[in-house]
Amino acid sequence: LAVDVELAREAIAERVARPMGLDIERAAAGIVAVVNATMIRGIRLVSVERGYDPRDFALMCFGGAGPVHAVQLARELDIPEVIVPEAPGVNCALGLLMADFRHDYSQTLLAKLGELEPGRLNAGFARLEAAATAQMLGEGLQPADIALQRGGDLRYAGQGYELQMPLPAGDFCAQGLALLAAEFGKAHEDLYGYRMADAAVEIVNLRLTAVGLTTRPCDSRRDPRALCRTP
Repeated sequence: LAVDVELAREAIAERVARPMGLDIERAAAGIVAVVNATMIRGIRLVSVERGYDPRDFALMCFGGAGPVHAVQLARELDIPEVIVPEAPGVNCALGLLMADFRHDYSQTLLAKLGELEPGRLNAGFARLEAAATAQMLGEGLQPADIALQRGGDLRYAGQGYELQMPLPAGDFCAQGLALLAAEFGKAHEDLYGYRMADAAVEIVNLRLTAVGLTTRPCDSRRDPRALCRTP
């Protein structure tokens, strides 16, 4: 779809510039500034407010206008690297065609980790994994193309909210549950700024994500390093 520059100028003039007593260029710059501020809030929501420092990451931009905003966003958030994929305007469509598909399962298991018999946890995940595998096989996947990812909702006893955390594969033992409680304390401190060392840690729900791995198209004629450019 070709951009009609004159219609765009008139839209900005009519809706923003004239009502605010601005020239068109300042009005357009103001629109971009407002959009950037909204994007910055969104990035902070999934980084700073979850205990992650944006300075530790690269910013990958996509969509037709992604590169227009990316450098200024990175500057505002002190993100050291911006990655612009080739043809960012079709990134979402390409992702739809290439993405794996998934099913999510959950089961309530309310217990304090210090009092929980590990066998209950192992049996709960075994049931979820059996159900997930059966569904995926029924949808035509091969066993090698099924990936199972465990998780759990944990909290300090008495809290009214939980943190969802990844959990390892394999059978749990008492030592593993103690390590899980310690990892929860660290995650709680990263997110909220403190941990409650004397409080019992509860598990509330078991979660399982079953991912069906899809075949990726590959163009062997191209150097994969050329697919992304870092300005």
